[in-house]
Amino acid sequence: MKLDKTLYPWADALEEGMTVGETPGYATGDYLDLFEERIFPAIDEKVGDLRYYVYDPTKHGMPADRIYPVIFSLHGAGNALAGKLAVNYSGMELFASPAYQQRMGGAYIVCPLANEYRAEDGSSAGTWMTPKADSDLSEYSEALRTFAKKNIQGRLRRMLGAESIYTETLMALLNHVRAGFSSAGKTLLTGSSAGGYGAWRLLNAAPDRFDAALLMAPAYLPSEKLLDRLQERNIPVLLCHGLHDELVPFDLTVRPHLDRYAAMANVQTFLPKLVLNRDGSVASNISGIQMGQHCINNAIQNDLMLADGTPMWAELPQGITGWIRVAVGERNLIIRKATAEDVHQIAEIIVEDWQKAYQGIIDQDLLDAMSIEMQYGKEIKRYHDYVVAVDGQKVLGYAWHQMLNEEAADCEVVALYTRYACRKMGIGRRLLLHAMDTFRAAGKKKMIIWCLKDNTEARRFYEKMGGVEGQSGSHQWGNKAYELVSYLYDL
Repeated sequence: MKLDKTLYPWADALEEGMTVGETPGYATGDYLDLFEERIFPAIDEKVGDLRYYVYDPTKHGMPADRIYPVIFSLHGAGNALAGKLAVNYSGMELFASPAYQQRMGGAYIVCPLANEYRAEDGSSAGTWMTPKADSDLSEYSEALRTFAKKNIQGRLRRMLGAESIYTETLMALLNHVRAGFSSAGKTLLTGSSAGGYGAWRLLNAAPDRFDAALLMAPAYLPSEKLLDRLQERNIPVLLCHGLHDELVPFDLTVRPHLDRYAAMANVQTFLPKLVLNRDGSVASNISGIQMGQHCINNAIQNDLMLADGTPMWAELPQGITGWIRVAVGERNLIIRKATAEDVHQIAEIIVEDWQKAYQGIIDQDLLDAMSIEMQYGKEIKRYHDYVVAVDGQKVLGYAWHQMLNEEAADCEVVALYTRYACRKMGIGRRLLLHAMDTFRAAGKKKMIIWCLKDNTEARRFYEKMGGVEGQSGSHQWGNKAYELVSYLYDL
């Protein structure tokens, strides 16, 4: 496929057999009637009254006696000019659908609209990026401040740190709507493009007010100090940004922190080479200018799923709805001592994880010979030292704790597994933190975990969680000895 690079600036990234599509793969407007329009009276004359839309799950079939997270979502620049359609443009309309609500376990959705208008030059004014004052870059690295000084355009400077005039009003609105919900739980902050800028600024202003953040092509580069605060609080952050974003440069707003994000256990980054539509075509959207790769919120609204059910991102096999359920629906996730009734599910988890995650690491004949029945016979004899992470009756993961009296470490997590489909959803992190708390309560000082040397994914996880590589070893499975590496944690 040969494309005009002036219209398709990412044409060179297309691979053989790829097609380009203008349709994201879902209908617009089907669920907008489920959102109620409301007005938040002005608390700041520079902002004025704020219109916003609310979806209440208890009014649309979800039980009224449960607690539901609140999704607080900020749209992109110019979207407010479309009125209620801004709910769709923020990436949130389909999350009010019965299917998505069921997958998430229910959620309130709040979508405020910026007081936008068309400037004389035709651009969108009054966006979430409207600065309160000149940019303050004092928290940024010297290299970034130097870059900002060279790029004197107001828009670029605002992207690098100016406070938004909307921050105080948005925080007051959030407090107001939460107080009006009968069963408000945790708060998920989401933002797309200019809304991503607004979301980062809210996190900067009040990180303790949010329990998780979903950022879609945010027009902002956070400071190192803000990342420190989010890491200290273990706030889950999912950052989604296309490598060929046409409007918000990846190299400016993401690349400077790539190494930092990779080292943060609370941060996941979905950074597709090419953003796709639901049918697998490459996303294109020429609305005066090309912005198909910028509109990653369309992929989010497709739940990061292709039409055939294949995840767009292997690390989130249950899509965005699954991530949300764990990130802010953790009220459903309980960690407790394992019982005999849990053992069959534990065996299922072990067998599936080994057969999928250890391909190419463990001898294939050994993996093929594994069975749930055989594994059950092993686990029923030792489950008394296990804890399980459960959602209702479903076991989503387990950990095996063991007390030691050795010089190198006085306690050990012998095994830690989550269901393969639930990886990257925070369950392993919860289990590991629970183990640390349990050992601390028992007066233990140093914890050890062993894993296969070639299991790079597990090793990255243990390193992100603060583990320091320790001694090496080996273990015999079948007729072969496999190299192991240990990680140590000061408790």
